[in-house]
Amino acid sequence: MPVASLSFSLTMRSLIPWSQLHLGIKKKTADFQRLSVEIQDLPPFSELPTLASKLEERFTQQQGGFARPERKAWIAQLGVDIGRMRLDADGVEESRIRKLATQLAETVWQYTPSLEIVPYIDGTPAGTARDADVVWRDKILYVKNLPNARLARLVPERIGRAFNRPDIVAALSYCFGRSPSEVTEYMEQNFDLSAPSFGDAEPELANANNVEADDASPRRRTESLEPPLADQADETAAVEDASISDPTPAAESEPSPDDAVANLEGHDDPRPRPRPSPRPTTLGVVERFAQSHGFQKVSNDLYSHPDGSRISRAHGESFSWIRGNDSGEIACHYWAKDHCLEHEPLQINAEVWGMFEKFPKNHALLLSSPTGNVVEIRGEKLKALCKEGNLILYPATYRLVYQDGK
Repeated sequence: MPVASLSFSLTMRSLIPWSQLHLGIKKKTADFQRLSVEIQDLPPFSELPTLASKLEERFTQQQGGFARPERKAWIAQLGVDIGRMRLDADGVEESRIRKLATQLAETVWQYTPSLEIVPYIDGTPAGTARDADVVWRDKILYVKNLPNARLARLVPERIGRAFNRPDIVAALSYCFGRSPSEVTEYMEQNFDLSAPSFGDAEPELANANNVEADDASPRRRTESLEPPLADQADETAAVEDASISDPTPAAESEPSPDDAVANLEGHDDPRPRPRPSPRPTTLGVVERFAQSHGFQKVSNDLYSHPDGSRISRAHGESFSWIRGNDSGEIACHYWAKDHCLEHEPLQINAEVWGMFEKFPKNHALLLSSPTGNVVEIRGEKLKALCKEGNLILYPATYRLVYQDGK
C-alpha cells in the first residue's frame, strides 16, 4: 500500500477486535505486529497513530437502570499514582497520559447484564456491532458479571488499551484487586513518581443518580448509525405479498359504439369478443423456495410439508418468514427478497445483519440465483464469505436524530 494511504497502525501492544471493522478501515491500517517495540517507537512507524487510540466505543442502546455503581479503591489509587509518573515523553503524550490518569482516578465500576457496542472513528461508524465484556467510557467501567479470575485479564487489557503503554498495562495487571497501599508500593518501586499532592481533593464516589452515561448512547448526538442499511422488513413483506398473490384479471375493454347500438335494439352482436390474454403468473421467492422443497401452499401466509414442517409468515418481524419442524420448534428465520446478489449489491437493515452475527445457524437469506432458482444462505455462510473476502460489508445509509435538547 502507498504510505500516504495509511492512517492507522496495529501493534502487539494495542491489539483490538478486528473482524467487525469495515474493509475501508482495514485498508488504511498498517500491520506492525511483527515489528519490535524499539522499531515501532522510531520514525516513520511512530508517526502513524494506533487504531486503538482512534477507536471510540459507543453503545447501541442507552445504558441505565442498573444498580448503584461501586468505587474500587485500587482503580482510584492507581489513577492517582499514574498521574504522579515522571514521563520521558513529549508534551502532547504527557498531557494525554495525565488526562487519562485523572479519568481513571474518578472512574466507578458498574455491573451490567449486557454490552453491545459499535466502533466509531471521528464520529463515523468504523464497523458492525459486537458484544463486549468490558467497556471504559465517561469515567464508568461497564463490566459484565463474570468470574473475577477472568476480569483480572479483561479489565487491565481494556484500560491498558487506552494508555497504550506496556509498563502501565503491567501495572494494571499487578494492581487488579489489590489494596491502595500495595498499588502505591508497586508504582513507587517500578516508576519515578513525583511527591504526592495533598492539596487536591480526593475524587468523590459518584452515586447512581449522578453517574450518567449520557454520551454513551448514540441518541445523544446527531450522528450516523451503523451500516448496512436500508431495506425494511415491511418492504420485504410487501414485495412477497405482491409476488405471491393471485393475479387479478385484466379489466374488460369498454363496449364499442356498435355494441351499444346492438344492445339498445335487443339484438346480440354476432361478432365474437376477443378474450383478454391471461397475465403471466410470477411466483414469489418464498413460494418458489417452498415448492422446490416439497411444501404445499395452504394460503399466502402458510406452506405445509407432508413431514409436518411448515413455512409461515411472521408479521411485524425483521425476518418475515419462519420455518418450523413437526414439533413446533423454529428451525430457521428467513429474510426473503427476489434479488440476485451476483447481479446487484443488496442493502439490508443493520438489525438484520446483527441477527446473522448473533445467531448465524438459524437465520438465513432467501435470494434469487442467476438462473432464477431460490438459494438459502445461512448466517454461517455469510460470515465465512466475509472472512474470505468474497463478500464485503459496506456502510450505506445514515440516520439523523433530532433530540430537541433532551
